Amino acid sequence: MLAGKWIYSEWHDWQSSLAALPALELIAQEVDTHRAGLSEGLTAQVERARTMSNAMLDARIETISLSIGAKSREKLEPMYSFPRPIGEQLQRGMVSRFKRGIEIELLTQERDYVKKLRAFRIDVFSRETAEKNLEQLRIAHVKVYGNLMQNERQLALLQEPNWREHPIRYMQWKRNWEKKLKTVNFAHRKLASDNLLAYRAFSDQKAIVSKIAGPNRLAPFRVNEERIVAVLKPLQDLIAQVNALMSDNWINKLSGPVMAIVPAAALVVMSACLVPIGIKLVFYFILAPLAGRRRAISIDSDASGEVDTVGFGKPGADAAGVSSVSRSVTIGKDDVLLIHPEYLQSSGSGGQKDTKWLLDWSCPFTSIAAGLVAMTRIRVDQVESVVLSATEDPLSEVALLSLPPGAAFVIQPRGLVGVIHRTDRPLVITRHWRLGSLHAWLTLQLRYLVFRGPVTLIVKGCRGVKVEAAGSGRSISQTATLGFSANVAYSTIRSETFFPYLMSKQALFHDHFEGQSGFYMYEETPRGGKKSGSVERGFEGMTDAVLKVFGI
Repeated sequence: MLAGKWIYSEWHDWQSSLAALPALELIAQEVDTHRAGLSEGLTAQVERARTMSNAMLDARIETISLSIGAKSREKLEPMYSFPRPIGEQLQRGMVSRFKRGIEIELLTQERDYVKKLRAFRIDVFSRETAEKNLEQLRIAHVKVYGNLMQNERQLALLQEPNWREHPIRYMQWKRNWEKKLKTVNFAHRKLASDNLLAYRAFSDQKAIVSKIAGPNRLAPFRVNEERIVAVLKPLQDLIAQVNALMSDNWINKLSGPVMAIVPAAALVVMSACLVPIGIKLVFYFILAPLAGRRRAISIDSDASGEVDTVGFGKPGADAAGVSSVSRSVTIGKDDVLLIHPEYLQSSGSGGQKDTKWLLDWSCPFTSIAAGLVAMTRIRVDQVESVVLSATEDPLSEVALLSLPPGAAFVIQPRGLVGVIHRTDRPLVITRHWRLGSLHAWLTLQLRYLVFRGPVTLIVKGCRGVKVEAAGSGRSISQTATLGFSANVAYSTIRSETFFPYLMSKQALFHDHFEGQSGFYMYEETPRGGKKSGSVERGFEGMTDAVLKVFGI
């Protein structure tokens, strides 16, 4: 709350300064233009006064005095209107006040110069007259000053009557005292004003007398800019105050750098919004149709597509659920079970159990990346039943996929949790690269891992695993695919609708499988790509992309 109050205060001051500064600068510009015009005209007018007669100078002095008095009393534009101030009215009020101040100041300077001009002209003709005038002005000043001093002594003698001495007559005395005090005070103000005027007249005359030497000693008229600056000082101080307030305001300090990068930031934001849309338009309407016309991938067309989903028999053309939460498998003395420890729920006490560090030492990188390390190896002396189940993942189900001799199945090791193979027929995994296929590059899967029979694959899937016949053509989401028969034609096709792809609800491509003697396998609820945070999505996305290149 304290921070919010401070920020609001800074914001309010900044907004007020932003609104006030241009108005104040406009006022200063308008007033300065008015001053320049008056000053230029005044200089020419005063020069013309040098050719006037004394009577004309006296008339001009009287006219100027009347103008000063009229301007001092004229009604100005109000600066405020109630119940609320109006910006334009405030501006007009300030302009009228400063204009009047400049006009009065320039008229005063003109009157002072004309007075000096007249006095100087008189003194040129007669220094004696000038000195006589000076003496008269001195006497007048002394007289007025004496009267002023006498008035101040009267003020000092006037004391308020004490009611305790004459309580009965106190009120009558007090009224007389107040009346007399008011009269004396009024006379004091009048005498003080007269004394000041007499002193100025005496001083001006004295200065003229001391400089009388010829008609050209009086300097030409020049506007006293210092006095003009003094008139405009309140306006300049106000502008300086607003500038200082803006320079010290944190909102103003931050807004400068921010506004400097706003165009670039706006361009970045627009690019971030429009470029992905443009890219998706190009991918969906140009690249994807082009890829759909490319020849499909066939990993091993000579391999058998026959598979057996243990517990359900061979799947037909319709989808067959081949998984369950737990699966019981029977192994004999000629079989070897390699299973991830987390999926071994129960087993017999007989036989031999040990750890095999890698699924296949011929594929160390693949085994490590797929998590197929430190696997439990079970060998028995007689037929035993082993129960397989996900002991740590409540959504995983387990499926068994048996490959007879001659069969080959492409599998993604991320879904593989174990295998069963014969002791005399070791596990056979082949690797196939497809660098020349556009489908491979579009899915970023350039290498395919093929498990060859006889072998039984133990596969996990979120909420279940299904196996379907490829038939004349079937398509599914790429993230759901777990594997497919090596003899089917594998390709990518464009997703059916554009808007889900634009909103990132659906991938651009689906996996497509075609083949009368082949099958494909997928999990019902894909987990791929569902990361919690943006940073996590970034790092794991890069990792997943690298692993996908190698078919992992």
